[in-house]
Amino acid sequence: MVTKKHFNKIAEIIRECTGTSSIESNTHSFVCKLADYFESENPNFHRGKFIHACHNDMTRKYNVNIKAS
Repeated sequence: MVTKKHFNKIAEIIRECTGTSSIESNTHSFVCKLADYFESENPNFHRGKFIHACHNDMTRKYNVNIKAS
């Protein structure tokens, strides 16, 4: 089972490997698709935390509630 530890590491990797403005929209789409999958695999998965972690340092407070379009 994929746990919070795994989701956090995946978000850290995404954050480190992405972030330039030229790929920003592709990055968001990629992150949302991953979040869709993780939600289907784990009922305790917190989509907002994951999306926030992909774009920000998790030491900062999160307040995200984004659904894929």
